[in-house]
Amino acid sequence: MFTGCCRDGVRTETRTLTKEEWIGSLGGTFGDLTLRLNNYTPNFGEFREEAELAFFKPNDSFLAIGSLGISFPFDIQVQRSDPYSLYVNDINSTRVVPDARGGKAVITIEFEDNDTEVVGNCVDNFFCFCGDPAVNLDDLKIDILLTLGAAGGRVVIRDVDARMRSTFEESGPCVDNACAFACDLLAPDRESTARSSIEGRVVEFFNMNRGLVEGLLNNHLRSLGVTETITSAIVGQNGDLSLIVQYPDTCE
Repeated sequence: MFTGCCRDGVRTETRTLTKEEWIGSLGGTFGDLTLRLNNYTPNFGEFREEAELAFFKPNDSFLAIGSLGISFPFDIQVQRSDPYSLYVNDINSTRVVPDARGGKAVITIEFEDNDTEVVGNCVDNFFCFCGDPAVNLDDLKIDILLTLGAAGGRVVIRDVDARMRSTFEESGPCVDNACAFACDLLAPDRESTARSSIEGRVVEFFNMNRGLVEGLLNNHLRSLGVTETITSAIVGQNGDLSLIVQYPDTCE
């Protein structure tokens, strides 16, 4: 859809790409994106001597884009919910699904089911004799919500948010155990803490690498024929992408 005007040798148009147009083929752009989340090693003190970080494995998370042949490693810091240290264990993506809803571009990353995705370690507390908690995150998905805009003639990401979806099933002393009350007493918000930790790390990584994702988005738009200077980009509530573009014209 095109509407617009021409003035002083510059034509300005509003161009609307339906959700089916720009999201329908976006899967090819992000289809080979893979994400690994891990900061856990089963070997006590392998990388860090501090008790609170005794099972920490650095630099073992990454985002890879196969089509570009690149991989970006990053760290996930250990989340403390005293007296527990919470580690993210061997979470690997299986599929990436692009979408647009609620005025945002959405990249949903789906993950394989692992035995234990969050490993807890109790440190220096009387109740540590009860054992360490563990959490299974079945049917895990992370929605990465991108607010789009325009700057420098191209689409840019104005804001990044993440929402984790999964079932949350605990094992160890937090379930069906005489010590289960200790988990509620010492770490009543352990589920939200684990979720916030994973969401926060994903947002942090995408914020640090906005340029990479923006490059993929703009390459995709060029493949759809949007080659002009982009001065505005808004995702509608229905998922359509509205662009204002400019290009030289005789204005005749």
